[in-house]
Amino acid sequence: KSDYQLNKSNYIGILIRDEFQVTLYKYILVQIKSNENAVVFVLHSELIKMVENLGIPIHRIFFIKHNLNHDFQFPVLNLFKIKNQEWFIFNEIINTWKEINYWVSISEQMLSKGIGKLLINEGENGTKGAVVSEIMKVNNILTYNTMNGMKSGQVQDAFVNFNYWFVWGDGMKKMLIDKCHLPEQMLLNAGHLMEDEIAHYEYQNSFSELNLVDKTIISLFSVRGKREEKIDAFQYLYQLAEQNPQIQLLIRKHPSEKEEDLIKPINILDNVIFVEYKASNSKETLYDQLSISDLSICFGSTVALESKWFGVPCITFEKRDESLIYLTDNETIFHVKDLEQMIQKFTELLSIGKNKKPKLNKVANYIVETLLN
Repeated sequence: KSDYQLNKSNYIGILIRDEFQVTLYKYILVQIKSNENAVVFVLHSELIKMVENLGIPIHRIFFIKHNLNHDFQFPVLNLFKIKNQEWFIFNEIINTWKEINYWVSISEQMLSKGIGKLLINEGENGTKGAVVSEIMKVNNILTYNTMNGMKSGQVQDAFVNFNYWFVWGDGMKKMLIDKCHLPEQMLLNAGHLMEDEIAHYEYQNSFSELNLVDKTIISLFSVRGKREEKIDAFQYLYQLAEQNPQIQLLIRKHPSEKEEDLIKPINILDNVIFVEYKASNSKETLYDQLSISDLSICFGSTVALESKWFGVPCITFEKRDESLIYLTDNETIFHVKDLEQMIQKFTELLSIGKNKKPKLNKVANYIVETLLN
């Protein structure tokens, strides 16, 4: 608990950890650029200019880093009293002690600026979210969480200290209430922040070198490991591409996918392209890919939602009775659980064609209004 709470003001703090979060919060930052009660915390010096370019004055941007002089000593424990599952917790504390110290230091520096509210993006509720929200809670600071990763009611989503959690829709809200027993008043239906980006998005010519005239473009979004449905889907689509040169496959590796787990065609095919990207152009290449796609296929991924926002029908192939993607609606996002179902749905959707880009939520507007009120 910090003495800084005595200086608490109406300042709204926004924490930005990396380049992706600058993009994620772009329209929020643009809307609060004239509000002197809003400050931005960045964890890397190169982010300062990026935030400043969005209109935030330099005196409201704070570069914060780990204060090594404030590290906590590891707690003194009697190892003879540790029993059963407590050993797991003990090991977790040892493994994450450096990270815990880091986020305690970061939290203290944010508190020192006299904030009354803090907006963070903690997608998977890991150590950073747990530490930051716990420290803010004991200092009576309201914490608002946006998110990026897909949720399916897992245990880490049940134990949270956020005061408010901006969720993507009524389906996610109901799932978190039913499976994680979170209070309804905590969950605010805002939509996903990338909806604002997609609503304004224009094609950036990432695939201008390809001859895509009269091609049916299928985007295949790979996944880590070598699960059975992944192998089945890749083999079927490679066979289809070999037989039909009008089919163009655009394959995108998962960021965490190992090279040895990537399934490649036996023969080199001109109509099979592996999309190259890096962290700095990840969203641009993804959104260009979806802009030109007629159909997408994934294996239980957030990209199904982004496909929907571009009007691209998406098949999520998961060998389970219920998809991890609670957003399957059988209108734009379809769940199949075996290869026969996938082929049937694939053929059906190609005959129907692409949808129009739907009207999207104005998510940043909602979040800024909530923070200000």
